[in-house]
Amino acid sequence: MYILIELVGVSGLSDKNWSTASQFIIWFLIVPPGMFYFLSNQMPEELNISYLFLFIIFSMLTTLFPIKLKGDPITLVMWVTIPAFLLYGIAIEMIIMQFAAIAILFVSKGTIQNKIQRFLINSLMMFLLSIVSAGAFYLVGGQVGSTDFWSLSYRGFGL
Repeated sequence: MYILIELVGVSGLSDKNWSTASQFIIWFLIVPPGMFYFLSNQMPEELNISYLFLFIIFSMLTTLFPIKLKGDPITLVMWVTIPAFLLYGIAIEMIIMQFAAIAILFVSKGTIQNKIQRFLINSLMMFLLSIVSAGAFYLVGGQVGSTDFWSLSYRGFGL
């Protein structure tokens, strides 16, 4: 691992820098290849660009203006990405989630290194959450683009 870091050009790593470098390597090995895979294999046939921009704007706004509950920020970005996923699928939902992860950088406090670590962790977490939630949706028999809510809710409750 250290040899790979040296090839990238980062030397003199302290424990904190090593943590950021290892987080970057993990993020780099999982998120960009995964995004490439889903964007090349799961893109919807029809895409309303104005809806996509609205979803991106709303997701960024929900992360820029979090709800504070006992001092802890709570974002409602999932309420924006769920309709995007139901309409267009996992590739579009992942794009929207990554824009939300970028928007978190603007509201987070701390040093540049802390912001980078927060972005890497949030981006990876949102990417994995997208895969797990899409897998559960497909496992219960959901279909992207379907407007038949009741058949989906019956499957969700095991009826």
